[in-house]
Amino acid sequence: MSDHDLPILELGEEPLILDGLGYSGITEMVAGVTENKAPRGWWIGFLLAGAFMTTFLGMAGYLIVTGIGAWGNNSPVFWAWDITNFVWWVGIGHAGTLI
Repeated sequence: MSDHDLPILELGEEPLILDGLGYSGITEMVAGVTENKAPRGWWIGFLLAGAFMTTFLGMAGYLIVTGIGAWGNNSPVFWAWDITNFVWWVGIGHAGTLI
């Protein structure tokens, strides 16, 4: 560390904050995302995500009420594919966390 501060331009480095923004300007830019009114696109995305979530909950409820037979697996032998598929993807997920 040096004993005195040199201006950034004397050091030959480019300034990270352009247009003379200070700490308050950067704070306004960052906090403005949460403090301003949500744009129309955000609400459209929120409603679309809500529709998908409602569909998922409806399908999960249907599956719980009717059972796994809703998949078409009415024979116990077919369960091998479900178990194999589950173990495969859990293994892939664990490998991804270890890499």
